[in-house]
Amino acid sequence: MRSTSKRTIHAVICKDAESDQWVAHCLEYDVATQGSSEEHAIAMIKEAVELHLEDRDPADEYLFYQPIEGKVSVHEVAVDAPTLLHSRAEAIGGGVARGAVSSATSP
Repeated sequence: MRSTSKRTIHAVICKDAESDQWVAHCLEYDVATQGSSEEHAIAMIKEAVELHLEDRDPADEYLFYQPIEGKVSVHEVAVDAPTLLHSRAEAIGGGVARGAVSSATSP
C-alpha cells in the first residue's frame, strides 16, 4: 500500500445556475465534481481529488499539479462573446451560458 500525506487544495464551490447542484472545481489538479449541497460538493471534491491521485506516480506530479500561492480570489469579468452566448445567458436569467458553444470539424 502506498503511503499518503495530507495536502491542502483550493476548491471553487458555486451553485449551478441551471440545476439544484453545487459544483466544485479543484484549482491545483483541475478536477471537478458536484454535490446536492455546498457541504456535499466539498466532500465530493475531496474524494474526487483522492481518486485522481490514487493511481498517479508521485514522480510525475509536475505533469498534473499546478501549485497555488497566496490567497485565491474569484472575480466576475465581462468578456465579449458571440451573440449566441448572450441570448442563451438571457434565457437562463443572465447567468454564464454553458454548452452554447458549438465546434465545427473539418472533413
